Amino acid sequence: MTMDYVGDNVSADIEIVWEAGQTHFPAIAVSYATAAQSLDGGDSGGGGGVMGQWASVKDYLQQRMSKSAEALEDTGTALREAAESLGATDSEAGAALDAIKEELGDEPVDIPNAPMPDHVQGPTEGNWN
Repeated sequence: MTMDYVGDNVSADIEIVWEAGQTHFPAIAVSYATAAQSLDGGDSGGGGGVMGQWASVKDYLQQRMSKSAEALEDTGTALREAAESLGATDSEAGAALDAIKEELGDEPVDIPNAPMPDHVQGPTEGNWN
């Protein structure tokens, strides 16, 4: 698929936006959520030495994976909503959107739960917004 920026033709653009929001961002979100799930569990709360350091690193990675999965899912949703909005106001874009929905579907991808660790310390604390 190529993007042609000619005049008012936005049909190629809306297809790319929908595909990114419907397919690409959710696929990456699933990968990150799955990684967070794989890091979940085990002792995260204490201990000393190498095991304590590993627990801190594990919690840090799990939190980053979980928050990234959430952000990727939100980005996909925003892209789909932008495409829907444009499709509702422009008949050519709406027809292109209908065609790409027929090909890729219009139901959001189910992103697995990306659990957060119980104990997070250090540089992972704070506001992600």
